[in-house]
Amino acid sequence: MESSAVPFAKGVPNPTKVFLGARISEEHEILIKDISKKKSMSVYKMKMKSNEFKLVSMQIL
Repeated sequence: MESSAVPFAKGVPNPTKVFLGARISEEHEILIKDISKKKSMSVYKMKMKSNEFKLVSMQIL
């Protein structure tokens, strides 16, 4: 009872945005920004709000 069809053979969408964590290292941030620039992807970095227990995203590329 084997089937030749692949059950999950659906296309995977291309990413358009990258979200970096608030505590990412500068080295990793530069690396990801360089890759994202080559692939024309937006880059956002999470920032901690000073007066609330909340993260907000800010576009950096």
